[in-house]
Amino acid sequence: MNDRSPLRLAMLGVLVLGLFVSLFARLWYLQVAEEQRDAAQQVAQENLFRTVYTSAPRGRVLDRNDNVLIDNRLVNEVVVDKFSLNESLPRESDRREFAIKLAREISSAGRLIKAADIESALRDPRYGPFDVVPIVKDVPERFSILIGEREDDFPGVEVRKTNVRFYPYGQRASHLLGYVGAINAPTYEQVRESVKLYQPTDEIGITGVEASFEDILRGTPQVEVIEVDAAGDRIAVISAAEAVPGNDVRLTLDINLQALVEQELFNGIRSARQRLDDTDEDNIVPYNAPGGAMVLLDPDGSRILAMASYPTYDQRLFLGGISQRAYDVLDTDETKPLFDRAAQAEYAPGSTFKLITAYAALDSGLLGARGYLKRSQFLVDEGTWAIPGCAGPGCVLRNADNKDLGAVDLELAITESSNVFFGQLGYQFNVRQGFQSQQLIDTAQDFGYGLDYAAVPNANAGQVPVPASAGESANMAVGQGFVLATPLQIANSYAAIANRGQVYSPMLAEAVLDAATNEVLVEFPTRLIHELYMPDEFYGPLVDGLTGVTQSEEGTAYLAFESFPSSSFTVCGKTGTVENPPKQDNAAFAAFAPCRNPQYAAVAYIEQAGLGGDSAAPVVAAVFGRIATGDIDVVPTEAEADDLISEADALAAEEARLQSEVEAAAQAEAEQL
Repeated sequence: MNDRSPLRLAMLGVLVLGLFVSLFARLWYLQVAEEQRDAAQQVAQENLFRTVYTSAPRGRVLDRNDNVLIDNRLVNEVVVDKFSLNESLPRESDRREFAIKLAREISSAGRLIKAADIESALRDPRYGPFDVVPIVKDVPERFSILIGEREDDFPGVEVRKTNVRFYPYGQRASHLLGYVGAINAPTYEQVRESVKLYQPTDEIGITGVEASFEDILRGTPQVEVIEVDAAGDRIAVISAAEAVPGNDVRLTLDINLQALVEQELFNGIRSARQRLDDTDEDNIVPYNAPGGAMVLLDPDGSRILAMASYPTYDQRLFLGGISQRAYDVLDTDETKPLFDRAAQAEYAPGSTFKLITAYAALDSGLLGARGYLKRSQFLVDEGTWAIPGCAGPGCVLRNADNKDLGAVDLELAITESSNVFFGQLGYQFNVRQGFQSQQLIDTAQDFGYGLDYAAVPNANAGQVPVPASAGESANMAVGQGFVLATPLQIANSYAAIANRGQVYSPMLAEAVLDAATNEVLVEFPTRLIHELYMPDEFYGPLVDGLTGVTQSEEGTAYLAFESFPSSSFTVCGKTGTVENPPKQDNAAFAAFAPCRNPQYAAVAYIEQAGLGGDSAAPVVAAVFGRIATGDIDVVPTEAEADDLISEADALAAEEARLQSEVEAAAQAEAEQL
């Protein structure tokens, strides 16, 4: 082979390698250039067109008489266009100074805000580089004028109109109505594909009716595709879809009854705090009565007419957003103002549960010809009863003050609240051949205990556990032990007795209305969940016993109803005094009225307030008394109340002027004489 062949081969290899390198370099250049061009085109496209979403008004919430409970109010909102801001102030230090100036001007206008809050909003990852960032709502009109005059000082800042929620009746029914707030990231991920076109900056129902009926109340936003110039200013509208307002929701609630219930619950708690707990003679102290609840139902369908929880809160605090610090104060307060005691609190029902035990005994035959006692048979109640075979706490059942009631039948046992009578029934369910504790549990569930009322915001289910022993069964029969229920569930069980066995799921929403025409779009039907067998042989002794509670001198609520203003509006009720160690006893009273033609069912439950007849029964008596006499005030909205105050002030000023003129005339006449 020629000696020059290796050199030639080497040169050829270098040449081929160079060609491959050039080829790969060209391919890489073309790929990178293409990607850069696509990116540039995408940026240009984003700079050229924008999609703008404008929220639609939420639907209103009305009471059963179409009084507006939640409305919308048009306010000024300060927003910042991030693109315009960053174009004008590319340096972070300049944007920090911008935030300080903007915070100073907004605060001077009456809406306190920190520069750090503005910076945080502008850095929020929910907002892209071309988004408009909301800063604060409800600024006065003079701030809008200021921004118009000083555009150069505040690049990207706009003041636009937006809707915020408005509560005409202030904090009435705050737990039921709830509030809206900023949508958080996890919730946004759940709803981002919704036809309602949620945006990361939107508000959403957080609690109460606002949350439960979010899909109905929320409208569909206006969507515009607009063309903008390099500065981000609008050039033209390419396409637009009009906003669709949310629909209205009419509730079963009556705002006048709601105001009455709230006021009397507050009065009852205040009165309980003024009474002394002398349970321990060596430590007599006032009752704490930190909170309570009251529920008022229409037994025909268990429509909620009023539902109050105390202490309460003002949902207007959440308008436009609430600071974390302010929310923490509400959330950690020991009185739990955000906690809906009417629907969420799970309490031992105490003696109000004895009606469940009574019905179970009648229905199962435990009170019957072949049972433990005949229906009208008497049992001797000596005031205390030791549960056989039971050792430890709760093994001796005692009447209030260990009172010896003597011979009692079912009717008297209800009227005088015999723990001995009902404890023995519970015990017999567990030990008597042919009977079992499960019959008592099944009856409680048939009455709605342990059920989740999904149609009511916040509602908890309580619990109806299986008794592990005859002792637990005896305690359950008097509403102690491990059975728990919400005030709403207790009220609903008495509504079922009132309407002779129809157990409904409580309902709060009556209809969906078109916001523009007021046309009814959807009517919500009542929901019957169980039908109890309720012949006269059952209904008679139950109602007679409940009547005796308020009408007989031996009744445990007689004193609360002794001065009741209407003899034709007889109240059937049952007291409950609920052991709550180591705290003071809770007080309860459940009722319906009028006894023979029930139109209302109610429960009042007050924590750490002692005897049910002393603390809870007077609350129900006060509410039913006002209903019976028609003495129900028409509650003004806050605006109407302000007008009334202004009118009263004007009248007072006019009267003072006239009085002054009369006195001046009298003085002049006296001087002439």
